[in-house]
Amino acid sequence: MEKLDKTKIKKYWNKNVSDNYLRSGGPPTLEELSILRHKIEMKRFLKNMSLKKTFNFLELGCGSGRYSIDIAPMVKKIVALDFSKKQINQLKQEILRRKIKNIIPIYNDMTRFRTKIKFDLIFLSGVTQYIEDDELIKSLRYLKTRLNPNGIMFTRDSLNSSDTVYVGEIYPCKYRSKKSFISIFEEERFENIKFFSAYSFIADGLFRKVASISFLRKILFNQCLFYVIESILVSFDKPLLFLFKKVKRTNVDAQHLFSIWKNNEE
Repeated sequence: MEKLDKTKIKKYWNKNVSDNYLRSGGPPTLEELSILRHKIEMKRFLKNMSLKKTFNFLELGCGSGRYSIDIAPMVKKIVALDFSKKQINQLKQEILRRKIKNIIPIYNDMTRFRTKIKFDLIFLSGVTQYIEDDELIKSLRYLKTRLNPNGIMFTRDSLNSSDTVYVGEIYPCKYRSKKSFISIFEEERFENIKFFSAYSFIADGLFRKVASISFLRKILFNQCLFYVIESILVSFDKPLLFLFKKVKRTNVDAQHLFSIWKNNEE
């Protein structure tokens, strides 16, 4: 049975830290593309999540802070946690540079994280794909105790359409099937409110391909046009990923999705 290698995962994220907090991670990429993609994700995040200045916000898997830094002015307090020391150190530098007072950066693994603080919103920011099912279940069980009444669990995950698959030697992760992902949350008595797209893998790959063609890059990396094209591709995400799966003869057709959950035991 395959297992995730956390040493490799941590090595990957320690290696791929960037001076630009908006860069979404991975090997060095075009800065413009990272910024545009982040703006699309934030737009969709804020459209579906009402934040208040009274909120305590927990981000698990904060990286160098692209969500926490943008959300900081909208909430009372943010606890931002990541298991990559280099990512957290980069976040600390950005906090000092921007003189942000309400972000508490923590270097820790989410499976070992403990706190006395209660939160109105807990954001699992692309972290579930790096832990096994038993670890996720235990973490959800604990995190539920850290939610305020009417608190919300919010996730950003890469979910496969059919089978759960392990991918990557350099970048090891586990793309759960959407069905498996839902069953884990429901087992811990969370009720799904909705799923919606974070961004399109197909669009991301397409823009990376054309980036080397200078005149296309100038045209397509316009924010308005980028958003229109990406939004169109997102609406056809499933059939495009199905074609990708057939052409590439791969078992990976993951969608990058946000999901919102409420505690069904209240």
